[in-house]
Amino acid sequence: MEKKPPTLVDIEIKDLTINSFKIALQIWILRFGFQFEFLTRSIMKHEDYFNKTKQNI
Repeated sequence: MEKKPPTLVDIEIKDLTINSFKIALQIWILRFGFQFEFLTRSIMKHEDYFNKTKQNI
């Protein structure tokens, strides 16, 4: 039984898988970026509050 060369469909499926993986990765990076931004904002707010209370003491 001889080995068949990869068909066009196989190649298209591989491209599709790679593209969907790239898209999923971009979405994950975006979500992580937003979460990170939110975290830094909340930390900064807490630092401001901490500094204000420290000054009052």
